[in-house]
Amino acid sequence: MFKTFNMHFYYTVPPNLHPVVQVVTSMMINFFIVLPVSIGLFFWDNAKQLIEKKQYPEPKVILITGASSGIGAAFAKEYAKSGITLGLLSRNRERLQEVAEECEFKGAKCYIIAADIKDYDTLKEVLEDFDNQHPIDLLFANAGISGIEGDYVWTETWRKVIDINLSGTIATVMPIYERMKRRKSGQICINSSIFSYFSPPLAIWYGATKSALNKFTHDLYYVASKYNVRVNLLVPGSISTNMIGNDPSSIPPTYLAKILKKQLEDNFPVHLPR
Repeated sequence: MFKTFNMHFYYTVPPNLHPVVQVVTSMMINFFIVLPVSIGLFFWDNAKQLIEKKQYPEPKVILITGASSGIGAAFAKEYAKSGITLGLLSRNRERLQEVAEECEFKGAKCYIIAADIKDYDTLKEVLEDFDNQHPIDLLFANAGISGIEGDYVWTETWRKVIDINLSGTIATVMPIYERMKRRKSGQICINSSIFSYFSPPLAIWYGATKSALNKFTHDLYYVASKYNVRVNLLVPGSISTNMIGNDPSSIPPTYLAKILKKQLEDNFPVHLPR
């Protein structure tokens, strides 16, 4: 009856007010349900981490997707130092080379992997080839696109956004997870977004894929724990990258990378909305 009432109320509202109703409803759900539950889970997980805190070895081999710019590039530079091996994966070989040169200047050994994560078979092959030579300690599944291109997004970009953000991320994670599972060691960090909880209508596919990644990561966390594989979820807010553009409220990816590195070292749940 409640659902029927809601739908009846929705359709009696003038069409030009539908977006307002959607936004208000979304805000109420987030404020009264999602936020309290998230805060409770955050404190519960952090309390468990403090009680059961362990020392984890520093990752020596790190593979990063979407490493040519933004968060991925900042993450690579933050970890770069002598004794660290970085696998830098993206489609843009030229920009990867620039990131690799900066990381090598800091002492890291870098391998450029120019690949499209929508090509799942090739992706699996290059990931496994890299892992055969350099067993991965930390995988940062970071590659993604916004797909926000005005009204065009609603009808034309859904497949591309899903193929990259959701299917591409899962296709990145699973081959490496299987190997970490056999080794009984490793760490996987998946980059989501604050838009996974609420997003503007034109970000429909971006928000949907990031919400799905939240659920995937949450469940993988519990499945992987029995094999000593740690799984973390990054939920950043507005970060000053090419995807966001000129947002005065955004924070630089270098700052995020420093926080993320510390959080991953302690294996704390990583949720960084802004």
